[in-house]
Amino acid sequence: MNTKIGQRPLNLAIVLATVLGLTALTIPAYADATANLTVSASINASCTISTTDLSFGTYDGIVAHASQDLTETATISTTCTTGSIAL
Repeated sequence: MNTKIGQRPLNLAIVLATVLGLTALTIPAYADATANLTVSASINASCTISTTDLSFGTYDGIVAHASQDLTETATISTTCTTGSIAL
């Protein structure tokens, strides 16, 4: 597609585009306002308790555990928000 544009309108378009671009860059952004913002949050005291599985397995009180106790271990952990008390 051939479009013939005269030299003068093309130069005018380039100058106008340049001036418009420079004008947009030099306009001050009026964002100089300052204000106080009050923020608050309420955090309820809470705790999370988690454990690992506790499995005693098979208990044989006559032979295997007649002279030895059946013992197993597990882990109990708590995570609390600041200021709360885990009992």
